[in-house]
Amino acid sequence: MKFLALDDIATNCAVLKQLARKVFDTETVMTTSPYDALDLCARERFDALIVDYFMPKMDGIEFTRSVRLLKDYDSVPIIMVTIAKEKRLRSRAIDAGVTDFLTKPVCALEFRKRLLESIIDRDAA
Repeated sequence: MKFLALDDIATNCAVLKQLARKVFDTETVMTTSPYDALDLCARERFDALIVDYFMPKMDGIEFTRSVRLLKDYDSVPIIMVTIAKEKRLRSRAIDAGVTDFLTKPVCALEFRKRLLESIIDRDAA
């Protein structure tokens, strides 16, 4: 499996990459730029995207809307990582195409469960 981790803070990307490698033994590409992430998605196929909500210039919801327009990304799981528990924000994210949520600080057990469920749900569809 191949994941993409997107967070404007490099340390957070590194934590997500480490969690993914530990839990799934997978390749994880990380970037701090949503524009670079879109470019990567246009060129490569990822099995899941782990996306921060709060980012400058393009937030996680805008990124999700953009990536859902790319070829073959209509069913790729997108897990949004955020500190926000606001129902309105989560509704907007789901409407944009977010599959599930993780709350910061990210727990390894929850990380594994959310990603596994999202990937299994996608494969079952």
